[in-house]
Amino acid sequence: MVPFDRMFLQTHIGSLQERKEKLEWLLQNGVVAKTIANFGCHIGGETLALMWAFGATEAIGIDKDEMAIDQAQSTLEFIREDVTRIWRELQYYPDYIAVDDKLWWHNDVPDFIKRDLIQDSFHLNYIVHDICQPIDLLSDYCDLSYCDFVLHHIWYDVSRSNPRDDTLNAIREMTRVVKPNGVVAMSELLQFSDKPKLEFESLFELAGLEIVYKKVTEVDDERRKGTFADYICRKSTMPKYLLATITSKEKDKCRR
Repeated sequence: MVPFDRMFLQTHIGSLQERKEKLEWLLQNGVVAKTIANFGCHIGGETLALMWAFGATEAIGIDKDEMAIDQAQSTLEFIREDVTRIWRELQYYPDYIAVDDKLWWHNDVPDFIKRDLIQDSFHLNYIVHDICQPIDLLSDYCDLSYCDFVLHHIWYDVSRSNPRDDTLNAIREMTRVVKPNGVVAMSELLQFSDKPKLEFESLFELAGLEIVYKKVTEVDDERRKGTFADYICRKSTMPKYLLATITSKEKDKCRR
């Protein structure tokens, strides 16, 4: 029998499946996306899971941590190489492959891994960039901008001169790159332990977003204590100059 090492690929499939399951709340609430921007992607598994969950053909993962991006890119290439290796073994040495290995490939390896991931139509890139700064991405291009427990790190960062504004800048970039009526979604920490509560909803309004789904969860156990929230927001289709005027008027009303 030809040695058939499937441990690396099997481990990554299991990890991606777990991440994909955690994204089901987006699908259950009607989010559809073929182009995705993942803000604060870290080591990249989440971006792959997003593409798998939505059947997306194009995505970009963004993170300021160069080592995390290097790992994300390396992992993607290793998975592609391993899939290609196994496919070739099955094609050229079918009589030497154990039956249970063949069954694993045909029954347990999802099409996303053994087909979509190695097709020319599958485009996934990673870039090193601070999401609080303007990003060299097209405006009104993506169907979905997503981040997972990223923004609170910015807002709670005492080393920043104005962490709230930096958080707003990140949300504005997430909004800018999605199409009109596109989706900006996130899972976020609203309050942790004795830290002040974060008011993301005011920033969403300033960025031109309308909340269409919100779920708040309170957690209080031995490992962690805090308030968490899932948000789905829609990008306004209103022209920017009108949106800015209305926002300014609303602020004036609040001051009166």
